[in-house]
Amino acid sequence: MPAIGNILEIGRSALLTYQQGVNLTSHNIANVNTPGYSRQRLNLETAVVYNTDSGTVGSGVTATGIDRVYDRFITGQINRENQNLGNWEAREAVLGRVEILLNEASGAGLGQSMSEFWNGWQDLSNMPDGMTERTVLIGRGQAMSAYFRNTRESLDDIERDITGSIGDTVDEISALAQRVADLNGKISQIEMGGGTAHEFRDQRDLALKDLSKLADIRTFEKDDGMVSVSIGADGKPLVIDTVVPGDGKPLNLDAATGGIVDAAGNPVAIGGGKLKGLIDTRDTDLKGYIADLEDLAQTLMERVNTLHRDGTGLDGIGGRDFFTGTSAADMDVHPDLVDDISRIAAAGPGEALPGGNGNALAMADLQNSLVMNDGRSTFDEYYSALVGAVGSASRSASQGALHQSEMMTQLETYRESISGVSLDEEMINLIQFQNAYQAAAKLITVADELLDTVINML
Repeated sequence: MPAIGNILEIGRSALLTYQQGVNLTSHNIANVNTPGYSRQRLNLETAVVYNTDSGTVGSGVTATGIDRVYDRFITGQINRENQNLGNWEAREAVLGRVEILLNEASGAGLGQSMSEFWNGWQDLSNMPDGMTERTVLIGRGQAMSAYFRNTRESLDDIERDITGSIGDTVDEISALAQRVADLNGKISQIEMGGGTAHEFRDQRDLALKDLSKLADIRTFEKDDGMVSVSIGADGKPLVIDTVVPGDGKPLNLDAATGGIVDAAGNPVAIGGGKLKGLIDTRDTDLKGYIADLEDLAQTLMERVNTLHRDGTGLDGIGGRDFFTGTSAADMDVHPDLVDDISRIAAAGPGEALPGGNGNALAMADLQNSLVMNDGRSTFDEYYSALVGAVGSASRSASQGALHQSEMMTQLETYRESISGVSLDEEMINLIQFQNAYQAAAKLITVADELLDTVINML
C-alpha cells in the first residue's frame, strides 16, 4: 500500500508547484503595462506514477516549464506594417512643413506678392511719370524678391533638416542593432544552459519592432536562439549573432551624396521605413519643389529684364535690368533703380517722354502670358500648380499615415488578445493557485496527523 510518506511528497510537490504558479501570475500582473511583454503560462503535468500491490499510485503534480504566449506570424506582420507607418509619418512631417511654407490661405504669400507686382506695372502704365507709382512698384518688386529668397531659404533649411534627421535615424539604427546583438548573446547563453529567456526575447522583439519602423529589415532566427538582421533591398548585414558590422556602425550618412552607405562605403538601397520616407521626400519631392521655384524665379527675372532693357526711363536711357541675381536665392531689384526710380523703363522704344507707357503695359501683360511649362501656363498658374501639388502630396501623406496608424492599432490589439496580460484572467489564475496551495498545505497537515496516530500506536 502507498506509504504515508508518499502523501507528504505529493503535498510537497503541490506546494512547490503552486507557489511557482503564484510567482508567475504575480510576474504577469506586474508587467501588465510593460511595452512588448508577452504573458507567460505555467505548464503542469501529472508526476510519474508507480505500481504497487494495490495498483497504480500517483505521485503528485510537477511543472514542466514556462511557455511564452507568442505568435511570431502576427509579430512579423506588425513589423512589416510598422515599416510602412514609419515611411508615411516621415513624409507627412516633411510635406506638412512645406505646405505651411507655401500656404496662401491667409491672402499673403508669394502668389499674392506676384499679383501685386504685376498690378504695380499696371498702375505705372496709367501714370508713367508718377513718382508715387514708381516708388510703389520698387517696393512691390522688393517684396516679391524677398518672398522668393525667403521661400528658397526655407526650403533649403528643410532640406538640411531632413539630412540631419537621416543622420540621426542612422545613429538610432546602429544603437538598436547593438541592443539586438547584446540580447542575442544573453538569450543564447541562457537557453543553451537549459533556461528560458522569455523576458530577453520580449525585449529583442521590441527592439526589432523599433528597427522595422526606421528601415526595411529582414530577420532570421537560428537554432541557438540568435537572430541575424539584414537591411535594405540588397540585404546588407546589420546584426550577425552578437556582432554589429563596422565596429557598431553598420550604416553611415555619406556627406558628399547624402545617401546611405555601409561600413565599407558601399551604397545601401534602403527600401522602406522612416529612412526611406526621409530620403525620398528630400531627393524627389523637395528637390522637385525647389526646381519648380527656381524655374519660376529665373523665368520671371529673364522675361522682366528682357522687356526692361528694351524700354527707356524718364532720362531717355534704356538697356537696364530690373532684377539682379541668378536664382530665387539672390533675386532682388537692381540697386540702380532703387537709387533713382526715374530709371524704371515705363516707356517703350521710341515713345515720347514723359508719357510713354508701352513698356509698362507689356510688363503688366506678362502676368497673363503663357511663358511657363513650355508655353502652357502663366506665372500665376504655374505657382498655383506648385502649391496644389504640395497640398495634394501632404494630404496623401496624412491619409496614408492615418490609415497605417489605424492598421497598426488593429494589429496591436490582436497581438494583445494573444500575448497581452488580462488582469481578470490573471486574478482567476491567482485564486486557483492560491486555493490549490492551501489545499496542498492541508494535505501535508493531514499526513502529519496520520503519522502522529501511527507513531502513538507503537
